[in-house]
Amino acid sequence: MPAMTPEEMHKVFCDALNSGDLDGLMACYEPGASVIAEPGQVITDSNALRAALGHFVSMKGTMNAKTGTVVTAGDVAFMHADWTFTGTDPKSGDTVNLKGRATEVLRKQSDGRWLYLIDLFDDA
Repeated sequence: MPAMTPEEMHKVFCDALNSGDLDGLMACYEPGASVIAEPGQVITDSNALRAALGHFVSMKGTMNAKTGTVVTAGDVAFMHADWTFTGTDPKSGDTVNLKGRATEVLRKQSDGRWLYLIDLFDDA
C-alpha cells in the first residue's frame, strides 16, 4: 500500500524491506530520485538504486524506523527518522547491526501518493 501521507512513508518502506519486496521499495521513490546510501555516493540511476536496495534485501533483515520531524509545505515534505536494521551478511553469515538517521524530502504525486525525492541514510 502506498504512503498517502508523509508520516506513512517509514512504515511503507520498512514493511517492504522486512518482507523482502524489492519492487515495493523501488515504488517508494520518484524516477530520478537522489539517494545517498553511502557517504559521498549520490545515486540517481534506477538500476543503481535497485542494486543498493537489493543489498539490504539480501540480508533478510528487519528495519525499524521512528519518525521524527515532519514539515510539509504544499506538495513537498521534509522529514527524518531514527532507524535500526538487523540482518545477516549473505556471504559470511555474520549478523549485521546498523543504525542511523534518515533525512528525506518527499513530493506528493498527482495521484495522492507521497514518494521520496531525496533520501539520505546516515549511519550512526
